[in-house]
Amino acid sequence: MNRLFALAVAGMLSLFLVPGAIAQTGALTSIIGSGEGQQVINTDKARTMTGEILAIDPDQGLLVVKNRRLEKGFHFNDETQVKKGRTFLTQEDLKLGMKVKVAYTEIDGKMRTYLVRIQK
Repeated sequence: MNRLFALAVAGMLSLFLVPGAIAQTGALTSIIGSGEGQQVINTDKARTMTGEILAIDPDQGLLVVKNRRLEKGFHFNDETQVKKGRTFLTQEDLKLGMKVKVAYTEIDGKMRTYLVRIQK
């Protein structure tokens, strides 16, 4: 009976201690892509936005997306991945008017895009 009680107490304590340890380390990450195109992204502050492409400026690395409520500019670079379904595409495949879902993080006040998923 004492062993059962001790096991129950240890189980209850682990429920309180483990989430605190995760919160302290901030170690929530996600791996995007496969093979050489693999990126590790800190998903603590990762966000998404779905909308229509209004403007693309590859020279400045800027993508403008608009949905019903707002219009946002996103910065992208050579590491930004473009996908349609399970297929990886190039950034040149993005066209005005496409419906996309942009996954980004805010770094130094800029919306850094790490994945643009073309919607069907």
